[in-house]
Order: sequence, then structure tokens, then C-alpha cells
Amino acid sequence: MMLKIRFRFVLIILLLGAMGYTIYYFVQRQKFMNLIVPEFSKITLIKANLHSDTAFIEVDGIVINKAPYGMSIDSIVCELSLDGTQLVSTSQYVGLRLESGQSDSVQFSVNIPISHTRNKIQSLQGQDSTGVVLEAAIVYSGFKLPFVKSKKIEVPVPPQFKLIKTEKKELNLFKKELEVDLFLGIINDGKNLSLDIHDLQYELSIGNDLTTKGKFGKDISLRPQTSQVLKFPLDIKMKQPLKTIFKVLKDEDRLPFRLMISGYLDVGKMQRIPTVIFASGKLEIVNEQKKKAKKKAKREKKKEERQDRREGRKEARQEKREDRKKE
Repeated sequence: MMLKIRFRFVLIILLLGAMGYTIYYFVQRQKFMNLIVPEFSKITLIKANLHSDTAFIEVDGIVINKAPYGMSIDSIVCELSLDGTQLVSTSQYVGLRLESGQSDSVQFSVNIPISHTRNKIQSLQGQDSTGVVLEAAIVYSGFKLPFVKSKKIEVPVPPQFKLIKTEKKELNLFKKELEVDLFLGIINDGKNLSLDIHDLQYELSIGNDLTTKGKFGKDISLRPQTSQVLKFPLDIKMKQPLKTIFKVLKDEDRLPFRLMISGYLDVGKMQRIPTVIFASGKLEIVNEQKKKAKKKAKREKKKEERQDRREGRKEARQEKREDRKKE
């Protein structure tokens, strides 16, 4: 009898515990998640290195253990899908030990395929909404805790960047300086994406000869379905101006470049997140289309000159014939 009573008592306790667990999970899901997953409270840095067709992104942040016990996290596994297409898949060692109430810094890196992601987003532009699925797992001392989160979101519409024009202000070969104003248009046709950047700075180097750096004088605040034209004053330093000019004349001006843009980004409730973006590749000092246009104009000019010479010789022969007839 004592055994049966104890068994019923344990069974009731288990049932009450299961009910409490269920209510707790559905009513206070976020607080429940904080018991098994540290809260990501603050982003301290976003660093992106754009190289070839991949964005190498590092995110530094602060996590807090709000559980009443310590946590040891070995690694994190993450997969992100958009409309059924996997965009990101990564597994990263964390090695984090947090006591109850303790906070620590953590770094998470991910590689995003640029063209694959862009093409997927562009293919969805005719739809109003799509599904995004995050599948993640946290490994605690060899034990894997998976969880899946899916959500219906509005189809993102990425901002369009358009180079409107460049205006040469001054060329000083003695000081080896070239001042250029670059006008860049940003068009945001989306309904749910806002862009806020503060204290924007940039550094650009082209080959071993051309360098420029500066600050954008005002904050950029681009609301959904709006556009802006930004004016960037570029003060380009030239180490060997004559050598650069000869490269352009010889059509050897396709040079490697490296661009760094830094500033503070606003994302939702998180304000002034330090952000650094690196980009590298190759570019031409003089646009290829302009070169072709100049070459075509040069050919047309030579053709006209040859035609003028032929017409001149023809007129000269005609005049000689008329002179012979008069004699």
C-alpha cells in the first residue's frame, strides 16, 4: 500500500510538472528559452569582408546567462533557408562557460553567397510574402539541443545603388591630387526595410598609386519607398600621376582595389552598432564603355579625314580636267 501511495504521489507530481512545463512554455516562451539559451543582449561590432562572390561576416556581441545555473556551450550549428532554399549553413565552436547572471563576449562568423542570395531575393519580387526558416542546435558538453523557428515575412526588396555621375573639380599634377565629386543614388522600393547609417567614413585604394579617404558629412536615413542622392567628395592622392596616365593611354588601367566603409548602423531596437565593411576586386580607372566610345569616335574621325582627303583629291582632279579643256 505504501508503495502504491508513493507511486501515485510521484505520478501526480510528474503530471503537475508536465502541465506547468506546458503552460510555462506557451505563456512565457522567451523566458523559458533564456533557461536553456543565453540571451544575446548587445551587438558590439559587425565586420563584413566582401571578396569575389562571398560575404565573410563576423558579429561580436554580449550574451547573458539568465538561468539560475551555469551553462557550458561547446558549439552552435545554424542553417538559414528562404522560401525553401538554403542560404547559410555553418557550424562553429564557441567554448563558452557562463555562471548564473554572468555575461561574456562571443564572436560568430558566417559566409553568405552574394549572387545566390541576391538571385533568390530577386526571384521572389512578384510575391507579397515568403517563409524564412532558422534551424539551429546548441551543443552542451556533447548533448545536442535542436530548435526550429519559422516565420512568414514580407519579401525583402534590396535597395538599388546607381552611380549618377562624377564631376572633376580640380587636377593638380604638382600636388599630385585629383578632386572628384561622386553622386550616388540610393532607391528603396521595399515596404519593410529601413536604412540608418551614422558617422560614415570611407577609405579607397586603387593599385599602388591612387588613394582617398574621407567622411560623409551627414547621417543617412532612408525610409521604405523613398530615394536619396548622396554626394561624396573624393580627394584622390596620386603617387605617380604620369605613370597612371600612361596606363590609361595603354589600356592597362584595370587595377586591384580595396574599399573600407565604416559607420554606425541602426537595426530595430539596437542603436549605433559599430559596422565595418571591406570590399576588394578589380576596376578600371577609365570605364571600358568610355574607352570604346573614344576609340569609335577616333575611328569615325579618321574615316571622315580619309573621306575629306578623297573628296579633296577628286576635286583637284576635276579642276585639272577643266583646266585642260580650257587650254
